[in-house]
Amino acid sequence: MTSLRVMTVENGFLSEISLCKLICNLKNFVDVLSRSLNHEETHWSEKEWVNRNALYWKFKLLKGSLSISSTNLRNSADLIEKLDNVDFSGERLVSYDITSLFTNVSVTVAISAIKESLKTIDDDKLPVYKRDYMQLVEKCIRFRSFRFKDQEYHLLDGLPMGSPLSAVAASLYLEMLERDHYLKIIPKDAHWFRYVDDCLLIFPAENNTSDIMSKLNEVVDNIQFTMENESLGRLPFLDTEIHRIVKPVLLTGSDVVYVV
Repeated sequence: MTSLRVMTVENGFLSEISLCKLICNLKNFVDVLSRSLNHEETHWSEKEWVNRNALYWKFKLLKGSLSISSTNLRNSADLIEKLDNVDFSGERLVSYDITSLFTNVSVTVAISAIKESLKTIDDDKLPVYKRDYMQLVEKCIRFRSFRFKDQEYHLLDGLPMGSPLSAVAASLYLEMLERDHYLKIIPKDAHWFRYVDDCLLIFPAENNTSDIMSKLNEVVDNIQFTMENESLGRLPFLDTEIHRIVKPVLLTGSDVVYVV
């Protein structure tokens, strides 16, 4: 006989954490019912009710499939692999960092980006039907209340820090801006890579880095970039440091070394 635990509503509202649990457990719920119909003895233990990071885990699995553009970096190893095919001759390196990304993301546009990305995902890859999944995700994202030092706060806009969905939603939001604006601003033969709010641009030396940043900052008032130029043939980026050298050397520690 199937044993189910009923979720309670506190103060008339489902919290963000409860909604996250609900989304990720709907598929498990269907599986349990299916086994019950097949006369299989089933029981849900406490451990089978996933914790508050479950929705983030589900989105993490889908993140590659959800991408709107190909600029995303998974980690520093992905950076090394992509830079291995870049010719640095006559190129300049600059990193752009977005100031306070999460709290400056338009929630409405972020939700639109998620909806657009879900069009390419099959229903069987989601815990529930796409329409229901999107409705629950939207509820989680729009729940922007939080507690700090025993005080209750509510964000008027932007994504809350610490929410399981914020990183993925912000990334998809930026991918939409990249596709529609940023990649049209940078030089055509430039290389643009991004990890969350850190961007790396490799482009012909004759272009002006400040002019590029000014144009990037004109796209959305709330999304503003700061800049760090290559200095003495070195540029730190994504827990690595890119070096310009004459002869190739082995990678050591966290240093990434490339031949120019």
